[in-house]
Amino acid sequence: MNRDEIEDDMTRDDVREWLVELLLDRVRESRCPSYTQLDLLEQWIPRRRIPEYLRVLQAKVEQDRYPSIPLLRRIRRVAERLPHHHERERDEVPAG
Repeated sequence: MNRDEIEDDMTRDDVREWLVELLLDRVRESRCPSYTQLDLLEQWIPRRRIPEYLRVLQAKVEQDRYPSIPLLRRIRRVAERLPHHHERERDEVPAG
């Protein structure tokens, strides 16, 4: 979404989704993402996009021989927002 695409019926969810996408792209592109951007992204990211965000952070850690300790801690903290394995199984509905 850019300024030309702003519509009268835009919702706060639309803006939030745009902000999350923008920040995810910036984090992907940056070798050392801004902690301020990461903090903002974590405030706004919907639960369904957390795995995508974690994959982006994991890629950052994997590319460095000596990964950032704060980034490793951030990954652990964000992962705490995900369900445990047994919680996910309980929520799944059997096929058929």
